[in-house]
This record gives sequence, structure tokens and C-alpha cells, in this order.
Amino acid sequence: MKTKVSIIRVLCLILILAVVSPLLMGCGESLNKNGTYVLITFQDYGSILLSLSPEDAPITVAHFLALVNEKFYDGLPIIRIQDGFVIQGGEDASKTVEPIKGEFYANGVNNRVSHIKGVISMARTSDYNSATSQFFLCLDNSCTYSLDGLYAGFGYTIAGMENVEKLVAACKQYGSGSMGFIEDESKMPIIKSARVLTVKEAETYYNHPKKLAKLK
Repeated sequence: MKTKVSIIRVLCLILILAVVSPLLMGCGESLNKNGTYVLITFQDYGSILLSLSPEDAPITVAHFLALVNEKFYDGLPIIRIQDGFVIQGGEDASKTVEPIKGEFYANGVNNRVSHIKGVISMARTSDYNSATSQFFLCLDNSCTYSLDGLYAGFGYTIAGMENVEKLVAACKQYGSGSMGFIEDESKMPIIKSARVLTVKEAETYYNHPKKLAKLK
């Protein structure tokens, strides 16, 4: 009988740990000290914390960081909201940005970043090497089926994805057609700012993600 009771207790403990462990994730955790972190703030909707992947897309990450450091993205609109797929933005038609090489499998680059929910990737035309400044954020894991190997994913949203979901819920109605491009500029959500963070700054938001909702 004691053996049976002990087994039941062990099973109960395992079950409790399985339920509680996910709730503890992100509480007091340390981020990679060599990581590259960017904070993107959407006006009225909050912010997201990105962890970039220079080991998979070095050209893309360096290019994106250069634009962020120039404050290029500040005030630019989100031009596309395709619910269940992507949001897209980051173009300034008044400025010329030189295109970069597309770092993905179809273009001869072994980029391991898969387009799961929260991944940031470069938008482009049919030309593999045409990406300039526009990026998109994946809204669902199903993006992997149509985007992997064809677009340069270069980072992950590690906190604040719920703020993107709030933006989508509020603004998806303004997208037109199957692609979700927004025709009325007054209805386009705005990228308030994009900033590179220190590891210490990134850890603060990673461990206290509710703070990201207040940054808007």
C-alpha cells in the first residue's frame, strides 16, 4: 500500500511541475550575454522584444541594426495586416535603401530560422536579392509552410507578442483583399520607434513582459 501511495505522490508531483513550470518561465531568467536585442514599439498598442539571429542571417541582421540605429523605422506605418499570417511595414518611400542579399535556402544560404509565430523576416519582391527595409512579423506557426527557405527570417519575438495580437485585432478590419494591404493611410498602425537594447535592458522586459504593454 505504501508503495502505491508513493507512486501516486510522485505522479502528482510530476503533474504539478508540468503545470507550474511553464508559468515560471521568464521569471528571473538570464538572456544570452552575447545576444542582440531590439525593442519595437507600436503606437497605442505596446512593444515587442526581439532576439536577432546573426549566426543565421548576418547580412540581414547588420542591415536591420544599421537602420534601427539611424532611427529609420520611427514613425513608419504598418501597411499590411493579414490575420493569421503576417503584419508588414517599415518602408519610407522618400528614402532610398540599397537592397541586400536574400539569406535563405532558395538563394544558397543555410538560414535555420523557421517562420514560426513571432519571427521577424525581410519582405522582398520576386527578386531574391531585393529586400531593403520592409519587414514582416509572422502571426502563426503555419507560416513555415509557405515562407521557410524563401524569405530571410532573422530573429524571434521573445516577449510582447500579445501586443501584436492586440494591434491585429483592432486594425485587421482595415486590410483589403486576400493580402490585407491597408489602403487608407490614416488607418495604418504606426511603428513609434525601434531601438537596440543592452542585455540588461532586454532582461528587464523579458522577465517583466507586462512593461512592454505600457510602452506605447
